[in-house]
Amino acid sequence: TAAQFALGKCFFEKGDYDSAMKLFKPLAEQGNIDAQISLGSCFVWKRDYTSAMKWLKPLSEQGNADAQLWLGVCFVEKGDYDSAIKLVKPLAEQGNVNAQIELGRCFVEKGDYDSAMKWLKPLSEQGNADAQLLLGRCFVEKGDYDSAMKLLKPLAEQGNDAEAQFWLGLCFLVKGDDDSVMKLLKPLAEQGNADAQFWLGVMLS
Repeated sequence: TAAQFALGKCFFEKGDYDSAMKLFKPLAEQGNIDAQISLGSCFVWKRDYTSAMKWLKPLSEQGNADAQLWLGVCFVEKGDYDSAIKLVKPLAEQGNVNAQIELGRCFVEKGDYDSAMKWLKPLSEQGNADAQLLLGRCFVEKGDYDSAMKLLKPLAEQGNDAEAQFWLGLCFLVKGDDDSVMKLLKPLAEQGNADAQFWLGVMLS
């Protein structure tokens, strides 16, 4: 079973969640807690939050921190930020970085940017890309475009962060730099990003 779990973890790390789940599921059904959490997290990555919650909720209620974090992510993705905060805030206060990010994300989505920044700023300064992206969003929402651009530009230039490219594009839109907007938002719009399509339409109208 240890080998089976280790192999499942390998598939998980590679993003092959179907293969991972095939290995985790029998172990999870035998009551292996690590396999139950891993199976739950596979469901989270596959966006099947109902199945994820079925595995994670009982463990979360028993006080398992990993299950609480993943269950919190389920609530974030479902848009239930209050339930998410209830789960991830105690973990964040204990110094769990992933919980701090998710807590920051909840506050951003709730429009409480000051609370979000309190959690995200220290992580951003340590070079955490997720925190930098969310903090950049906070600055955009607060109308501090220069601070936002300082954070978002390096992320966007790496070319694999569509969200950073979108928010940076928005900064350029506000600043009236149409060429930069086109460069950032056009590829996203062509990939079917509805927000990018909308703002590109605003610029071109």
